[in-house]
Amino acid sequence: AGAQGALGHRCQDPFVKAAKQQHYRCRSAFKLLEIDDRLHILRPGLSVLDCGAAPGAWSQVAVERVNALGTGECAFLVFGMGCGLCVLRHSCL
Repeated sequence: AGAQGALGHRCQDPFVKAAKQQHYRCRSAFKLLEIDDRLHILRPGLSVLDCGAAPGAWSQVAVERVNALGTGECAFLVFGMGCGLCVLRHSCL
């Protein structure tokens, strides 16, 4: 009964629904969006190293934000250590 209750609660979470509607892998995408809206850490042209790429919602947000102008291809490195997100130097073409 406990597992069913947790799953039912998760299905009612508005961020889970929004993640599905906006094609993010999971609701944690909105955490990075909020951080970036406040601190402006992701800017077009930056390289990003994502050290914890599963399930990948932060990677999705980072790719969208660093290449927001759609000019060239930005470098995006994924290193699976589960450590978080690091913003590196400019490296768009």
